[in-house]
Amino acid sequence: MDISCSQILDALQAQIAVIDANGAICYVNQAWRDFASSNGMSADYEWEGNNYLAACKIGSTDEGLQAANLIEDVISGLRDEAYLEYPCHSPTMRRWFMMHVAIIPSTPLCVISHHNITDRKLIEEKVEELSLHDPLTGLGNRRLFLQESHRQWLHNQRYHTGMSVLMIDIDHFKIYNDYFGHLAGDQCLIAVADVIQSNAHRPDDVAIRFGGEEFLLLLGQTDAPSALLVAEKIQAGIMALPLHTPANGPITVSIGIASARPSSLSEANRLVDLADKQLYLAKESGRNCCKITHPS
Repeated sequence: MDISCSQILDALQAQIAVIDANGAICYVNQAWRDFASSNGMSADYEWEGNNYLAACKIGSTDEGLQAANLIEDVISGLRDEAYLEYPCHSPTMRRWFMMHVAIIPSTPLCVISHHNITDRKLIEEKVEELSLHDPLTGLGNRRLFLQESHRQWLHNQRYHTGMSVLMIDIDHFKIYNDYFGHLAGDQCLIAVADVIQSNAHRPDDVAIRFGGEEFLLLLGQTDAPSALLVAEKIQAGIMALPLHTPANGPITVSIGIASARPSSLSEANRLVDLADKQLYLAKESGRNCCKITHPS
């Protein structure tokens, strides 16, 4: 069977190019040409002789420069091979690729292949999304809160802005759940979560289901008076839900509020502790109210 190396490479889905020690392209396979053509390049473009390293550097993107550096490391012998995963989104499609670079043994030539890893990346994104959110309500979970609170705490330290935390607890939820059943209890949790989420308007506002019937709302760049207004809107929105307690009263919540600037507390978790203490005071005060603290 007389099959050329070029025929074999053209049968592969990976986009493959061979370059010399200076970065000049010596060969590209059909998948390389097809991908370039689908992204606006002429189908009969002459790739051979063009410098791939220079092309990587022209755009000055992080991925392009990183790719060029890795290729140069392989060519110079600093690495046996190199891998790079990078986004390559089009106007209509999100795409990711993995570049693999290796020297062709006993030659000064380097083979570069680009593999489409979009399916894997989308699955990884979905898994990451699920790992950060509560499956019942769709709100963030404690893991997301830890990520976001740390990020915002560092941002506030840099820009000397404040942040607030609302700890929200559904009043007498156990009685509601026992009386109406777990399915109705879940629907109540979802409805309350929707009200809380509807008050998280800005990118730095993060709604969290903290556990059971307890929720948390992280308000970035928000002082105590503004946080109290949000808390009161949440209370009003929940009381307006078409849900009623066994005594035919509205669903209510107790809310603890803590606000601070990064200079006044060592950790964002400390802010949660302060909000939790205020929540306890709200419950002790008869529930269906807000209590607020202002750390100095």
